[in-house]
Amino acid sequence: MALLVVLAAWHVATAPPDEALALPTAPDAAADEPPRDAAPLAATTPTPAEPAREEAPAEAAPDAAAARPAADVPERAVLRVHVVSATDGTPVREARVGLHVQKPDLPADQRSAGAPDGTRARLDDEGWIHFAALPGAELTLFAFEDRHWHRARRELAPLQPGEQREVVLELTPVATYRFFGRVVRAVDGTPVPGARVRQAGVDPARFSADPASWKRTAPSPVLADRLTDADGCFDVEARSDEHVGLRVDAEGFAPAFVTPVRGHDSRADARLVELTAGATLAVLLLDARASPLGDVEVRATPPVWRLVEREAIPAFSRGLEWAATTGAEGRATLGPLPAHVPFAVEAILAEGPIRAAEDVTLAPGEIREIELRAGSDGRIVGVLVDQHGAPIAEHPVWCVPAKGAFTCVGLGDRGSLLAETRTDAAGEFSLEGIPPGAWRVAPTPADLEVVPVATRVEITPDAPLHHIRMEAPRGLFLEGVVLDPEGVPTSAVGLAAYADSGCPASGEPSETGAFRIGPVSDGWYSLMIFPRAGHARPDPIRARPGEPLTVQLSAGASLRVRARDASTGELRHARVSCKRVGAEHGPYGSSMIGSDTELALRGLRPGPHDVRAWTADGLAGVLPSVDVPAAGEPPVAEVPLLPGGTLRVRRPSGARPRIAVVQGGVGVAVDRVDRRGSDDDLLYRLPPGAAEVQVLDPGGDVLARHDVRIAAGEETVVDLRPPEDPSR
Repeated sequence: MALLVVLAAWHVATAPPDEALALPTAPDAAADEPPRDAAPLAATTPTPAEPAREEAPAEAAPDAAAARPAADVPERAVLRVHVVSATDGTPVREARVGLHVQKPDLPADQRSAGAPDGTRARLDDEGWIHFAALPGAELTLFAFEDRHWHRARRELAPLQPGEQREVVLELTPVATYRFFGRVVRAVDGTPVPGARVRQAGVDPARFSADPASWKRTAPSPVLADRLTDADGCFDVEARSDEHVGLRVDAEGFAPAFVTPVRGHDSRADARLVELTAGATLAVLLLDARASPLGDVEVRATPPVWRLVEREAIPAFSRGLEWAATTGAEGRATLGPLPAHVPFAVEAILAEGPIRAAEDVTLAPGEIREIELRAGSDGRIVGVLVDQHGAPIAEHPVWCVPAKGAFTCVGLGDRGSLLAETRTDAAGEFSLEGIPPGAWRVAPTPADLEVVPVATRVEITPDAPLHHIRMEAPRGLFLEGVVLDPEGVPTSAVGLAAYADSGCPASGEPSETGAFRIGPVSDGWYSLMIFPRAGHARPDPIRARPGEPLTVQLSAGASLRVRARDASTGELRHARVSCKRVGAEHGPYGSSMIGSDTELALRGLRPGPHDVRAWTADGLAGVLPSVDVPAAGEPPVAEVPLLPGGTLRVRRPSGARPRIAVVQGGVGVAVDRVDRRGSDDDLLYRLPPGAAEVQVLDPGGDVLARHDVRIAAGEETVVDLRPPEDPSR
């Protein structure tokens, strides 16, 4: 239904259970290295000082390979690799270097080359490593990413039988920096000595690019673990292209989560980490007769993005949770918990989990008790009909927790599914054992004909029985055809429809260009088109079911983007946003410059574009009004990066005003909506300097202006909430 954006998963090495900072795991390091028990691959061990010789094939030493028939064992060659730093040419003594034989018919355990003496190849003190290579096969020489060196790869031409060849492999050192922090009490700014600071992140030494090896079962590795000193200060080492996060814990306080960014390289410039009083949640678990249930695990889980800045999410991507076991009286106490963050609470029983109907959000220092009851006698009896009043028979129905003003149910709600049933021939259904609380009841979102519009039901001890009538539109779709710039039908687009009032829908055209998006309600939708073949992204189309649509694509322009550190001259991995001057949106809101340090943006409309870039370690830059031509070689936009800051705009609860941010006469696209701490904050990444926050009316006229100054490494807050706003 709703358009899903799937982010690539991260994985790392397993940490001890008591260091569970919540990250996926990686395969054993041996998976990236030649097997220890691989068959010996060749013959002699030349010394580093020995010159390359092609005229004298090495004499085979007696080993397991000698037992094979001579015709089956080609005369081995030796590849001698000198591994050096790309910056100054000094030998690299510690790195993980391997040689892969590109020969599919070779047994898998023989495709990773070993040393000439049959052992595992290793670097010596002068940066040399020797491999026994199979002649006649294409070879790939590579170095794994680790905490000191970037990944490197080099394709090699086949060696001849008996050949001894020398090559040089240059490794680029990883840029590291020190991050200093100072932990203080939020109420008075006094230091917190003895606070525990743990650094978690994706460990590049254990990273594999093979998606099949990604796992989400183990906690994050702890890259650093230390205590604050008497002044509340600490420091850690971070690397410029690594996604890491810090978790700060102190007795009586809720944990704080910090991203170590540049600009805090001394005690004098230490970033303040403010700790607030931790909240406490007591959960009373009872059975259907109100008797306590002991020895049951209770969990409270927040959305990770409500606690952690986006750059550090990979370091906590499995999620965070607080857990405790109920005692004989049926009570479990969870804490200290962060404030202003919704927690999903559940008890893990043998017959299945029991979930609180609504998420629990606490204030700093608050102590609250909630009750969970197993075997509840709550019951929802209903009938499911379509827009014409006809019963929808034999259709699955879900019951999931109510969440704010959500009026639909999506596939993502399966993880919190409380109960499921099916309508009978008359469209009637009954859901039994529903505990007290607020719930959404809806037809399952997996059906391709019925809109999963939800009905909110609140069960209380005094009113355990509810009768409902659910009306769910069915058989309505947005239909049409997609044409490329030459008028030929094409399927190379994604489509998403957002309702003025109702559930969203998404889909793709068939090979004939025809699409059928839905099911949808009988109302107006904004149809968003996302071309995938370099065509320009068109403006949204207003549409409603029953009106055939023709989506005409136009030729797209291209732009190459690089991001360069203005102080060091280094090309950087960075996130990029690109917005056409005068447009409200993208098409590129947050794209990643990958390992080649250049990002090709396709599908742009010709004309001027504002390009921004920012890095995980706090650098930011903007390149305004880059002209993108309709044809010809794509221009290169190189964004200069400086230590930047963050602008946080806190909007009032309820109706959200339109916000615009302008810096240097250039409009700034919002980087993300951040729900950590308060509700729906808008976050912007900006270079240092003056900026203006504008509050707009629906027509785009400016109602209010707020002048701010962005400082490197700091967060500037513009709070638009009135004093009486409950979200304060």
